[in-house]
This record gives sequence, structure tokens and C-alpha cells, in this order.
Amino acid sequence: MVEVGQWYVSYCHEYNYWFVGLVSRTNMTGPTGQIQMTFLEQDKPGVNRFRNKSDFDTVKLGGIFHKLHDEPMNIGSSTRITFMSLSEKDFEEITTLFARHYLRP
Repeated sequence: MVEVGQWYVSYCHEYNYWFVGLVSRTNMTGPTGQIQMTFLEQDKPGVNRFRNKSDFDTVKLGGIFHKLHDEPMNIGSSTRITFMSLSEKDFEEITTLFARHYLRP
């Protein structure tokens, strides 16, 4: 069960990559649930550094593949941008799950 106010990781088929987001709304009616999330922007793939750019989108429940154990940590800021990182445990689990389930050989 996806909970509002919790951090999750969602797979994006369009980019063949994963994104970290905070759930702001859920709609579990119909054949597939819809989850509205506010996403962090990763500096570059494979790097545990994110920005709080406040991009939001709606994703399907089936795209959620990990709930963060720990909230992203503030590691610094500049004008209107906060830089964040995930716990080592979360980052390692996400990259392992992503490689196992989504990377194409």
C-alpha cells in the first residue's frame, strides 16, 4: 500500500530509469492505481545527489518498486535549490533492483 507523505522510487518507461518522489495524492479506483508524486531531480545517473526541483507527475501504482527506508538527507543548498542524497542502503537497493528488473541486456 502506497502512503501519502512517504518517499518511493518509480520506474519511468519513457526514460528507462528510476526517479525518487514524495507521494502527495493517491487514487486507487479503477484497474490501476494512480499516484501523484513530487520528484527530486538526480544530478546524473548513478550519482547519489539530487535537487528539490519540485517536478510532479502522476504515475501508475505498478511503476513503484521501492519505498525508501530513510528520507532524503539535505547535504547543502544554493539559491532556491536544496541538494539531497539518499541513505547508502536505499541507493544500493534501488540500483540493484533497477538493474535486476529493468535494465535491458
